[in-house]
Amino acid sequence: MNLPENLLVIYDSGGEELFCLDFSTLNEINEPTVVSFIPGQPLTSQKYETVSSDFRDFL
Repeated sequence: MNLPENLLVIYDSGGEELFCLDFSTLNEINEPTVVSFIPGQPLTSQKYETVSSDFRDFL
């Protein structure tokens, strides 16, 4: 899947995207943000859309 080391998958939507914790982008209280990742898309063109500022808000 070529998932970068800074991402941890937390939810598979069953569609084309995965929701991941992005440990390279921490919020003001040092928690990772939640981003979307599209498997199969080259990493150089991958845009990590921020879905939520932290896991709690994502839930």
